Amino acid sequence: MENEIVFVSKEKANVEKVKERNEEIQALFSALIEERKKLNVKTFDEFGNLDENIKKLLQAEMEKCVAIYCAEYGFETPNNKFTVEVDNSKLPMPNAKGSENGITVFSKTQDSFKGLEALRLEGDGLYATSVNGTEITSTGILNVNDNSNVSSTRDSFDQFYELIKNEKCDLEFILDVVAHETMHIFVPGDTALVEGTTEQLTRQAADKYGLRLSPTSHSKETRMVALLEEIVGVDAVKSIALTNDQKNRRTNEKSLVDNERYETLRKTFDEKVGQGKFDELKEQSDVDYQTFQKMRKEATPSNPRFLDLIADGITKYRVELFNDIIGRLENWKTKYPNELVEKSNHDITDEQLRKIFEIQNKQCEVFMKLLGKEKVNLISPESKGKNALEDCMEDYRLRISTEQIATRIVKTAVKGRDENSREENNIGE
Repeated sequence: MENEIVFVSKEKANVEKVKERNEEIQALFSALIEERKKLNVKTFDEFGNLDENIKKLLQAEMEKCVAIYCAEYGFETPNNKFTVEVDNSKLPMPNAKGSENGITVFSKTQDSFKGLEALRLEGDGLYATSVNGTEITSTGILNVNDNSNVSSTRDSFDQFYELIKNEKCDLEFILDVVAHETMHIFVPGDTALVEGTTEQLTRQAADKYGLRLSPTSHSKETRMVALLEEIVGVDAVKSIALTNDQKNRRTNEKSLVDNERYETLRKTFDEKVGQGKFDELKEQSDVDYQTFQKMRKEATPSNPRFLDLIADGITKYRVELFNDIIGRLENWKTKYPNELVEKSNHDITDEQLRKIFEIQNKQCEVFMKLLGKEKVNLISPESKGKNALEDCMEDYRLRISTEQIATRIVKTAVKGRDENSREENNIGE
């Protein structure tokens, strides 16, 4: 039976409408990935180039995340252009990296994990990060499903291992982190607090809006930030996100702005816990994070001790790094409890919904274009009278066969690749 996706708008909260359509779009991505695996289509060609239609889908996914984060957290809409760029340098690199300018994806993603298939961890399983033998979850938020992103206990090493074990392709691995890397447009930097805040806010938004996310990044840093949130509240935590003015100034005044961004969190935390306590916490977290980063950089496939270094890094991260900080925060949370953070339930405005719908439609248009459709009858935000948005949402109904879309996309790519190969082979004949 044909696997059919149906977009149906009913009378429900705007957030639920966004989530429903996001989940359907992710089903399209999943079908596409499976077909590319079956036909052995590579995400990047031999020169490191990314298919333009895949790039458009990633760009739209990033733009959608930006719109959602602005709506959910009240961030300023970026006034700079943010894009998806490709780095095809010869060095093996991780899947993607985010900054205030957008996301860079690396064509050597798959190469960076060569050799991991020989790594054998405890019982071939995927397991939670622990502190002093006790499994941790990333958040103290109430009323979340046990299978939600925010309650994940997995870490990035679980994800790396799963990549090899389940033969994930690099496109899948890139899609897993687009939501996290997009958050770096608002929370740029490379520290424990930055990464923990980025992942904590991303997981919360992913659960609420149905974004694709593999919640395996920075599990301990995220737990650290979740505890901070329980002590001082989410507003103080998210205050380290940068305004547009701070992003502009950070280019030439990085140290100044990076210190300034913590003022609200520092003041709120010190007033509750004690003068100078925040800086103590930040300094210790920076040391642990730098230790972790140093171990990761040394563990390259070209290093003859690659597997030993990976295993050492896993062990140190899981059983040692950040333990003291998390323990202190657990103690402070007990002594200085804030009201426990409730799951966010505020809705988005009709105008915010319209903007997100437009981006979702753009993603669908790329899929449909690859099917050979010249015109796609998708929802239009254009005015049709006083109740234009309500009319659009009520009338909107679109069926998309995920198998048909995925197969067409992949076969088109294969055909183009084969034709290019034939042309190259005919040169000089």
